[in-house]
Amino acid sequence: MTATARDDTRPTPPAPPRLAPHAPDLSALLRALGHHGRLALLDHLRGGGKTVRELQDLLGASQPVVSSHLARLRHEGLVRFERDGKCSVYFLEDGPLRALLDHLDTAFCDGLRPHAGAPDRPRAARA
Repeated sequence: MTATARDDTRPTPPAPPRLAPHAPDLSALLRALGHHGRLALLDHLRGGGKTVRELQDLLGASQPVVSSHLARLRHEGLVRFERDGKCSVYFLEDGPLRALLDHLDTAFCDGLRPHAGAPDRPRAARA
């Protein structure tokens, strides 16, 4: 057996971790996405710009709650706003967030959700 043949049978070494260097930024992103209200806002903004009032109506939430969520999303660089007279119109920022939201939409809304329809798991008792 030649050296080349032996090299072909060796397992491919694992790829170096790609997310690890970005863990702090990724963690901040996941914290920003970690509230159902903010996820709902982002989902509505996937369809185009919306005013705070429109988002209030879509979510059935008060102006202070919607504004607080939007401020957090702005701080994380996930949304931007443009002034339109007296109103602010909010938009998703360009970037990988849209692809992530599309992936979440597919995973959870197209029947790929692993626990869809499953009964709630009982919570462990606290000692």
